[in-house]
This record gives sequence, C-alpha cells and structure tokens, in this order.
Amino acid sequence: DSIMIKAVAETCGRSVDAIKGQLEEEGDLGVVALSSRAKQMMMIKPKPLTLRSVLKTLTEIAELSGNSAQNKKKDKVKQMLVASQEKEAQYIVRSLQGKMRIGLAE
Repeated sequence: DSIMIKAVAETCGRSVDAIKGQLEEEGDLGVVALSSRAKQMMMIKPKPLTLRSVLKTLTEIAELSGNSAQNKKKDKVKQMLVASQEKEAQYIVRSLQGKMRIGLAE
C-alpha cells in the first residue's frame, strides 16, 4: 500500500502524511483518491482513460522488473490517476489493491 499512498499523494499534490491521516479516517484509499482528485483543478485535461489504455498500462506495470521498477510502477499508476475522471481514481486504486468493494460476494 505504501507505493499506492505515494502515488495518490504525488498525483494530488498532498503529503504522504495527509493521505495516511485521511486513510485512517476513511478506511479506503480509493475514497481518499477520489476526494483528493475531486478537489484538484487542472489547467489542461488529459485524454480520458479507455479500457484499452488502462489494460495496456496494467500490463506494462505487471511486466516491469529490475532497477527502479517500483518507481516506474508508481509513475504508471500516477499517469492513470492524472487522467482519471469522476470515480475512476477510486476504482483504479481499489483494483490495484485487490479491494474492489462493489457489493458482490467474492
């Protein structure tokens, strides 16, 4: 979770401590990402995420290894979070954590 917390913090321009504090209150990093992104103003909107682009990025993340792989993975996550709209950030974070919480029995 520490990489995800750093990715959310860096994407949203907040400190890691602020993200951790809100995470303790909310109990869900996806909700923290959603609320942090909602408060953010952007001068230029990035291209919207597509299923194809998300799948490609997730595949690239899975294939990364070697020196500085953690930073490269974090950067890929940040790219998706920056491009996310509405509830996308919440579900990107939850899916990467394996905690979807969509109301279906697993």
